[in-house]
Amino acid sequence: MKKNIKDNRANGLAVRIGGWIILVLTIFTAISAAKETGSVTVTALTAIFGGLSASAAFIKPLSRKTKAWISDIFMLAMISVYIFSCESENAAVLLIGDIAVSAGLGVIPVCLTNIGAAFVIFLANAAVEGTLDSSQLLTVVYLVMISVTFAFIAVFRKKADKRAAEKTQSHEDLLQLLELKKNEAEKAAKAKSEFIAGLSYEIRLPLNTICGMNDLLRHNRLNDECMEYTENIKEAAEQLLTIIDDVLDFSRVEAGGDEVVCQTYSVRKFVEETISEISASFKNKDIAFIVNVSPDIPASLSGDLHKLEKIVSNILSNAVKYTNHGMVTMTVGSEHVSADKVLLTVSVEDTGIGIKADDIPKLFTEFFRVDNIPGQSGDGAGLGLAIARRLAVLMGGDITVESVYGVGSTFTASVVQQVVSEEIISDIGSLPACRVYIIEPNFVCRLSACNMFESLNMEYFVLDDITSVDKIVEDVPENILLFDSKYARSAGICELPAFKKAKIVQMLSIQDHSDIAFAGVERIRKPLTLFSFCDIVNGLSETVQEKNALINSFTAPEARVLIVDDTASNRKVVEAILKCYGIRSVSAESGEKALRLMRAGQQFDLIFMDQLMPDMSGTETVKHIRALRSSNAKQVPIIALTATTEKGASDELIASGMNDYIAKPIDMALFDKVMCKWIPIEKQISNGVKAERS
Repeated sequence: MKKNIKDNRANGLAVRIGGWIILVLTIFTAISAAKETGSVTVTALTAIFGGLSASAAFIKPLSRKTKAWISDIFMLAMISVYIFSCESENAAVLLIGDIAVSAGLGVIPVCLTNIGAAFVIFLANAAVEGTLDSSQLLTVVYLVMISVTFAFIAVFRKKADKRAAEKTQSHEDLLQLLELKKNEAEKAAKAKSEFIAGLSYEIRLPLNTICGMNDLLRHNRLNDECMEYTENIKEAAEQLLTIIDDVLDFSRVEAGGDEVVCQTYSVRKFVEETISEISASFKNKDIAFIVNVSPDIPASLSGDLHKLEKIVSNILSNAVKYTNHGMVTMTVGSEHVSADKVLLTVSVEDTGIGIKADDIPKLFTEFFRVDNIPGQSGDGAGLGLAIARRLAVLMGGDITVESVYGVGSTFTASVVQQVVSEEIISDIGSLPACRVYIIEPNFVCRLSACNMFESLNMEYFVLDDITSVDKIVEDVPENILLFDSKYARSAGICELPAFKKAKIVQMLSIQDHSDIAFAGVERIRKPLTLFSFCDIVNGLSETVQEKNALINSFTAPEARVLIVDDTASNRKVVEAILKCYGIRSVSAESGEKALRLMRAGQQFDLIFMDQLMPDMSGTETVKHIRALRSSNAKQVPIIALTATTEKGASDELIASGMNDYIAKPIDMALFDKVMCKWIPIEKQISNGVKAERS
């Protein structure tokens, strides 16, 4: 397109230049005719014909070729008047100029016409005068040579224009083809994303029933063998969900539909939630988990927390998966890249099998899995690292890897985050003066703890075992003893004279779920972090409690809950969960039935609403419910139950009038949080005592 515009401008300029040349020739001809003939008629005719010839070049609606023909006809008329009235030698200049103009415009027929006209005019003039002297013959020869030259110029100009036009057309065709292919690729990517999203939804629906019923079984009194069966079902379902989410995330990133959604978050909360999420992966693994957090990281950052958690979760889970002995160490640090931005780094080092040098460049390739891992099943889709790296790059960072086969690997993820406040995580106020004693058999864990004590300017002592208490100078309340749970069975640990007043803390490994406890001894779960240690010093730590076997944290027999879902198995799952709360629920298989119940005046404390239902969707049902006149319809909390995991789906649900949402398959812990939040507090009964609204 741009090439065509340039060519049109160039041709227009050439025509206008030709017009000005003809105008100059006209002035020359008129002056020459006036001098040689003294005739007003001849002068007027040459001026009129020349002026018309020059004017034709400036008529915009006409094409270049049409302008050339009109201009040439009037030009030949002017030359004919002049050549029959004046000396023929001067007319040669006019003919050469006319031929040059037509050749310059690339109009070959006009150029050839001018050449023929030159001979005709000269021969006609010779016939009129009756002579053909040597000067006229020489003029004819010159005209022939010049005309042939201009003819060649016109031919070459025509061919050049043709080649340029073909090239321009070829370029335009290529651009159109590229645009067509681009549109086809975008449509294909969109169709693939929609297909995968639909497939994810369809798989999540039956998984909701599988996971829900399995969780209900696990919280009943089953024998050890049956409990192991339910645990295997849970692990397999979670693995399938991970694969589904990976494929969905990959299709979203590949289609370019993913973007960074920033939110303010606490670095402490991020670290603690990461530890909590990965803890289950250490089950049946004889490995230690160590977490080092740099004390100078800003306490609050702004960034895409969901993507950051996905990146770290991926590299952490891989480290645990491929490590059977030794340890996994997570180190969190930051580096300022500008006044208000930091490069947050999370490094995960393991003592696993390692990766061969030839495989390292392939790690971030889609669907690639390392095949040289002995004793490991080929689970996973081979997308985790590819997705994690794309997300890291999207957030202004990257993922790097260093590995020695047979020794271990170190993956380092980095992302750029916005600094929200200048406060750093070690700004926790003035810690009370105390002396720390630690008994930790693992050298790396011990070293990590000592480095943390030094960063907080704490006085500390490392004890080899319980018998090393003679190093303690005095027994004061400010003393803190941290000991590994391996020494929990040591007799008389609380009767030692040196620890009558001190704070004693038992550190349980991440896999330890023993019930050995001592009076006056706090219990915390490893890894020991900067945050958990400061809580110990400040008396804010919560002693470890084994997870309650119950799904529910309260009962609410007086509460009324409506379940709206078109799938019977999904309704049964929610009904069974609500029975654990002592709630007898009401079910509706469609939005229409739910509306009939509400119009009939039935009152509910909570409504669980499926999103995708035939005839009337969840959002449409909510819209109709909120439009009812009753105060209950306008105020009752409505919780979306959805298997849709598309970006922005939760925001759309909240905007439609719903109060909260739970993704399918239902997570029991999240379900309990939602129940605690939305069931009226005065109807909740905990430990047999009804709560009161504050």
